[in-house]
Amino acid sequence: MDYQKIALLLVQVLLVAGALNWGLVAYNGMDAVKIATGGGDIEKYAKFAVAAAGLYHAYTLYLASA
Repeated sequence: MDYQKIALLLVQVLLVAGALNWGLVAYNGMDAVKIATGGGDIEKYAKFAVAAAGLYHAYTLYLASA
């Protein structure tokens, strides 16, 4: 089992979910993460995971271009 490929797949799923959520927020103000998690701390952690995935993906893109 290649854990790096699994991590990259998880990052990609989080980034797609984050992009769809931002699209919904821009389109009609509906925050899918807030609806799915019920708000509170879990919402904050879910959004933090998406941000961490974005940073990781940016880092891997930087390494690939170097």
